[in-house]
Amino acid sequence: MTREKALQLRAIVQKAITSLSDEDAAYAVPLYPEWNDWITKYEVGDRVRYQGVLYKVLQAHTSQPDWSPTAAPSLFAKILIPDPTTIVEWEQPDSTNGYMVGDRVLHNGITWVSTVNNNVWEPGAVGSPWNQVEDEQEQEDTVRDWEQPDSTNPYMTGDRVRFEGQIYESVIDNNIWSPAAYPAGWTLITE
Repeated sequence: MTREKALQLRAIVQKAITSLSDEDAAYAVPLYPEWNDWITKYEVGDRVRYQGVLYKVLQAHTSQPDWSPTAAPSLFAKILIPDPTTIVEWEQPDSTNGYMVGDRVLHNGITWVSTVNNNVWEPGAVGSPWNQVEDEQEQEDTVRDWEQPDSTNPYMTGDRVRFEGQIYESVIDNNIWSPAAYPAGWTLITE
């Protein structure tokens, strides 16, 4: 392969990876460029690797040595849960990368699910917007087949349903829509 062809291929790959979701990007971390500490222009939404971790650019800027992703949290947000089907150890997020509704974390040996978007609170703290997840087998036993509810019996946050062969959990209260009709109201638990 010629250098010109290699550069063209690299440009195509770079263009393609910019359209990936955080979940898909987690499977392609090596394709993202390593953060460069000197005179590199970054745009909002760009992703970079730094110390083996994927970060998203929050503000357009030109890099400099003292603005690394860990040293400049106003410029970068660490992607905490790149794959929503994986339960990761909770870590304190910054104000720029809180956990989202339906994100599951492990904290002090307990699995928790976030009930709000941009959740920066510690699971288990008094009044924190997390629900403790009970035994996974017990939860599997509480999965119902999805049926169209009416306004008197909607699904509530945490209710699990089997819909088109997959298990979904409602991330909102008073949910009367199917996972296909209103995907933002559900999180996929299993495929």
